[in-house]
Amino acid sequence: FFPLGHVSSIQFFPPKTRSNEQKSERIMTTTTTLTNNEDNANKRDKHHPIRQHVTREMRQISSYPSQTPHIAYKFVSIDEECNKNEKETPSSRLRGSPSTDLKRNDDGPDAFRLLSQFYDELMMTAFPLEEERDDLDDWFVCFRDQMEERTQKSESGESAGFPGPAMDVVIMVLDRLEGEDNEGNDENDSKPTIIGGAAIEYYKQARVGLLSYIVLSDKYRGCGLSKLLHEEAMRKLDILSCNYCKNGNDEGTTPPLLAVFAETNTPAAGDVSPEQSVIRHNALYNLGYRLVQFPYAQPPLTTEDLNGSFDEIVLLVYYPFRRDDVEAFLAKQSLNEASDYEISAKLDLLKRYCSWFHQTANDKCNNFDTVQMDVSIPFRYVEDFYQSVFGYETDAGNGRNEGDDGIPDYRTADYYRLAYWFTHDRVSRNENSEDLGVTVPVSILSPPWDDCKESLTSEWKEWELNK
Repeated sequence: FFPLGHVSSIQFFPPKTRSNEQKSERIMTTTTTLTNNEDNANKRDKHHPIRQHVTREMRQISSYPSQTPHIAYKFVSIDEECNKNEKETPSSRLRGSPSTDLKRNDDGPDAFRLLSQFYDELMMTAFPLEEERDDLDDWFVCFRDQMEERTQKSESGESAGFPGPAMDVVIMVLDRLEGEDNEGNDENDSKPTIIGGAAIEYYKQARVGLLSYIVLSDKYRGCGLSKLLHEEAMRKLDILSCNYCKNGNDEGTTPPLLAVFAETNTPAAGDVSPEQSVIRHNALYNLGYRLVQFPYAQPPLTTEDLNGSFDEIVLLVYYPFRRDDVEAFLAKQSLNEASDYEISAKLDLLKRYCSWFHQTANDKCNNFDTVQMDVSIPFRYVEDFYQSVFGYETDAGNGRNEGDDGIPDYRTADYYRLAYWFTHDRVSRNENSEDLGVTVPVSILSPPWDDCKESLTSEWKEWELNK
């Protein structure tokens, strides 16, 4: 999923580390309430949403070549806006599911109107395939669940929580300058201009994030705004993981955010032309996503069709590093060591969003075109995805039969069986690092990306016949 137009080459580290050529391509200026005399290290700490929750009003203005006008923008987090609304909304209105269409229902936070506008204007057109686009009502239900959990916790100090993924939608809106006239007629004067948006999810059982959707309006594509939108979405995902992480019995030893995944259609999906598919994949690569060589299909979004997975798709993971970076990481005696500003910034990014990367597992590999990931991480994400649709009542040992509710056992789905076989039978036969267990390669090469699912499906079916 990535219907963006051209996205220029992106550097993911502070402006100090950019080359002169990169600086000439695009200059970003951000003004905040932070003082100008703070050094760069302190600025990074203050912008880190978990280390210090710094309340700040931001007015961000992007500067491009002279033929491109200045674009003033601001971000709106739907989850944060719902949180602000809770004090003004009676808790009784947050409980239960309304009987009417939520998209046309005023019984909800003001942010729902902006979310509906974003969905109608951008989501419907950018993601035309209904079988792979979330329903807006499902988004409303998720935000209401999160609001109810916060309300219960504030009232009683305890919350049973909900097992499904937590989510946020970050919307980039045009921040009109003072005295600037609104475009359009009077009817739309009060309606915000939406530049783009990104939907993110945090799967609590698997402890992974998902960049579900990211889209820009046609008018604002090709300006480098996708990078800024993505960075804000990652910050919000960081917050979600800390707010909703389930520690279990490990006493917090496992990081709350093991990996950040994304999905993208293969050219065979046919939702865009082959040329547009190449642009989409390159844009995702420039944002930092790399191909996980795991047989992936998107589980069905409803319980109506157990085998209704979407197959023309591959799984990506956020790892915004290239071959030279991998060599530098592995040359370090410890990931806690950093000799200069640039490597320090990269290591900080590695620890925050790529904790699946284990130096001890990768330093034995001489192929710097791939890095190794514990295969259980993408598999647990797949299982959490299935459970978020089919229910979390399935017993890990015995499974469950189809009950009175008519919901089948997802463990009998063809794709789930393929993923289970790959994780527990096929990969386990290979030699892997004893420190990490069985692993799956992550390619750091740029597109084209090949889908390994077809060949593995044939191998799995042959294995099933001979077992």
